[in-house]
Amino acid sequence: MVESSPPTSRRKYLSGIAGIGFYNLSSQTSEPKTEIVTARKGDEILEKRKVHKRWKNHVDTIRKVVSRVKKRNLDNDEIHGVAIYPTDTKIGNRKKQGIVFHIDPDKQPRTLGVDLPDKASDIPIKKEERERVQTASCYTGSYSKAKGGIEIGGDTNYPKRDGVEETGSLCTVVERKGSKKILTARHVVSDTGEACGGSTSDTMVYQPSSQFETTVGDVAFETETHDAALINISGDIDPTKNVVDSTGKIYGYMTENAVDNYASGDQHTVHMRGRSSCTGQGEIKEHHATLITDNDCTIEDLVRTDISVEGGDSGGLVYRQSNYSDSTNYICNLINAKANSDCFGVPGYILNDQYDMSF
Repeated sequence: MVESSPPTSRRKYLSGIAGIGFYNLSSQTSEPKTEIVTARKGDEILEKRKVHKRWKNHVDTIRKVVSRVKKRNLDNDEIHGVAIYPTDTKIGNRKKQGIVFHIDPDKQPRTLGVDLPDKASDIPIKKEERERVQTASCYTGSYSKAKGGIEIGGDTNYPKRDGVEETGSLCTVVERKGSKKILTARHVVSDTGEACGGSTSDTMVYQPSSQFETTVGDVAFETETHDAALINISGDIDPTKNVVDSTGKIYGYMTENAVDNYASGDQHTVHMRGRSSCTGQGEIKEHHATLITDNDCTIEDLVRTDISVEGGDSGGLVYRQSNYSDSTNYICNLINAKANSDCFGVPGYILNDQYDMSF
């Protein structure tokens, strides 16, 4: 029986900035700093760095504002996303952050629930026309070896679309409740191909090739809220050889503070690994995002990077390299969805903190 987390409301959403206190960002004569943890493996601290305290207080305030906005649960057909984004203004040596609302380009927004000024207590707010994110996996009849990660599909009982089986990516192993599992996106192993709804109970994942199929395992855990799933490991798979990024192992995850820091810095590169695109790199453009997908699923806490992804990359990884070793990587986020080819995914710190997944 597949273990599931409690499902999220499909139309859980927006509105309301009033009632939140804001940190005063007026200039100060001194620039005290504070230390943040940027990488962990479970409870073990792997990396730290110092940042300006004013910037850190500003980031903490933005997080509270976005959390309050999402809890107001306004059903608004024009707004399908809210996120934090880095502005061009700096606090110390880090970019100030603002709030962006994603607006359906095919509809004229009536209201955002409140009249939003250009700035609310010195926090930038903007609206952008965006297409909705898509979580559709890649459907291909080709069983050639995957360029990046592992190409996966279902067995003969697995539902097909247009007679072709679904494929996705498996790129890393996690530990949960004392056993090793393989991480992927839930919509890759759902019988509907969607992040929410459908079933994963009859899904068997395998690695196709031109000559034979290697059984990976069935679904052990799933969450609709964050579109993630864990696959049991069968005796046919050696995860230390087959499911680890060839550029180096994933050893730990970027913390929430690290994602904020990377989004606010200059030239902070993250990398990706996936079945279709193989590899890529880019920067974090939004985070703490809650988005409604093109098939009306709500996915929370997403990170957006400008890394170009394709169908079939779902279940792959975005990661950064360690400051100390090119062969050690920290997961930034799972690859869950795309819009205008940009990559959206649930961050590793959410998977660790909320679902006890240890990288």
